[in-house]
Amino acid sequence: MNTPYVSVIIPTYNRAYCIEFAINSVLAQTLKDFELIVVDDGSTDNTPDVLARFGDRIRVIRQQNAGVSAALNAGIFAARGGWVAILGSDDEWLPDALEKLFTPFADDDKIIARVGNVQFEDDRLEGTLFQLRGWAINQPKKLRRPLIRAIRTWFFPQAFVARRQEALAVGLFDTRLSLHEDSDFMLRLALAGPWMVTPAVVAKIVRRSRGDDLSAAHVVEPENTPRNLVYIYRRLLLSERIDRQEIAYVRRQLSGAWHDWAYARYRSNSQPWRSLLLKAILDGRSWRALMRSAPPLFLGAVGFQLANFLRRLKTPEPHGFRRSEIRRR
Repeated sequence: MNTPYVSVIIPTYNRAYCIEFAINSVLAQTLKDFELIVVDDGSTDNTPDVLARFGDRIRVIRQQNAGVSAALNAGIFAARGGWVAILGSDDEWLPDALEKLFTPFADDDKIIARVGNVQFEDDRLEGTLFQLRGWAINQPKKLRRPLIRAIRTWFFPQAFVARRQEALAVGLFDTRLSLHEDSDFMLRLALAGPWMVTPAVVAKIVRRSRGDDLSAAHVVEPENTPRNLVYIYRRLLLSERIDRQEIAYVRRQLSGAWHDWAYARYRSNSQPWRSLLLKAILDGRSWRALMRSAPPLFLGAVGFQLANFLRRLKTPEPHGFRRSEIRRR
């Protein structure tokens, strides 16, 4: 059996109504040296029937429902390719997605990950990720230390491929996370080696969900996103690979996550929220953190209103959209 160049993994759960679009977009790739693995995470609809129509063109792994991280890990463990790629079960690749990701710096064997741009097909968002994030990149480039750029842009896993061995080395997806699990994985990979980034659009982010997506978690449980980000940033700071500039930048993000967690608790009348503001100030270790989190610490609602106003002045829409608003399983 020939070893494929890249293993494409589609995790799915009760997406019989749309998964065929994702699968067909992979099968239509101009770069043909791949295998497609679909991990059915305990679907209770007719997903198995839909997958059966594709016969031996895909590999299917079925498991009891264990969550998206466990499904992705199962796919990576089963992969035979030297590279692994992920596609959401309600998203689509453009026909030349893999070609666009693997052509730039094709002979550079030090690159451990490759990432491209995505196009949104959503009523609330119009344009590409890089445009909305205000990143003017005109041609493929190699990022020697990609961590800060990865945090600034919040790349999408649908436009991301990684060397399988490096994915295994950093510990795969954290099954304790049900939100931002892909961000956590990519940020740990950002400390493992250089990336290639291309402005080429390789995927369409399509909203076909029927209220069953994980992205709604930040609305139902507003503490989820900042809580998970605190966990992610604190773990990054423990890495032996992080340098001084990255430490300073991650500390600023950690401070902001503590602040947002405190705000979510304050709005839901949960306690304690002032202790989280203290952590925002102490972990931020800067005047910026003090000026943001001290006013609500002492003034409550008025202080939060002031902090939110200043944040909007600094990061106006649309660059400040929540990534979780358009993330799906």
